[in-house]
Amino acid sequence: MHYGKAVNYATCPECNKVIVELITVKIDDVDVYNEASQYDLDSDAYDNPIIKERILIYPKDQKFGDASSIPENYFKDYIEACNVLKISPKSSAALSRRLLQKILREEYKIQKKNLISEIEEFVSKENLPLYIEPVPIA
Repeated sequence: MHYGKAVNYATCPECNKVIVELITVKIDDVDVYNEASQYDLDSDAYDNPIIKERILIYPKDQKFGDASSIPENYFKDYIEACNVLKISPKSSAALSRRLLQKILREEYKIQKKNLISEIEEFVSKENLPLYIEPVPIA
């Protein structure tokens, strides 16, 4: 079993800017690797590589949508959650949950024993913003 690296690029469908990522692939065909310790790029084994890892190279940070509408007092936490996403998705999720709880407490004055209770109270409110659609919590 051999591993190789490749650079992949695409255009962001939202902002039309370039996205560059480093991909690690696993190649099962042992014959791909020749005696000179170099990969045979003409081998059919490259037709179906198994992607093992993807690392976003550019842009350095990862933001979702238009961040210009995020109030300044939440913006720093939002950017921090975006910046650690590719390094540690669990850390990004924890920061995002903390930010959500901060918004519920500061903007909607909802403070319960835990976040799930706060979300339940929020979605039960009348006059929710139109872009928020309540989803049953299991």
